[in-house]
Amino acid sequence: MSSSGLDRFLSRPGSGRAALQDGKVTVSAHDTGIAGRYFGSGVDRVGTRHTDERPRPTQDITVDMTDPASPVAYAAFASTP
Repeated sequence: MSSSGLDRFLSRPGSGRAALQDGKVTVSAHDTGIAGRYFGSGVDRVGTRHTDERPRPTQDITVDMTDPASPVAYAAFASTP
């Protein structure tokens, strides 16, 4: 994804780059295991959690910013009735 694509992606749940915290992995080990993705060492990551009122889903977003021109976003969504 491009840098501007990341901005569009983050704006959809009502978030933005200002919400991203350096070094934060918000997608849980459980969710990454189900998806077959793992966050190893040596990767520049940022993350945020965006919550909405129930029953709307909570979004956990982690972005690999190792190459800022081509960030890779990972997201997990969960809702509570």
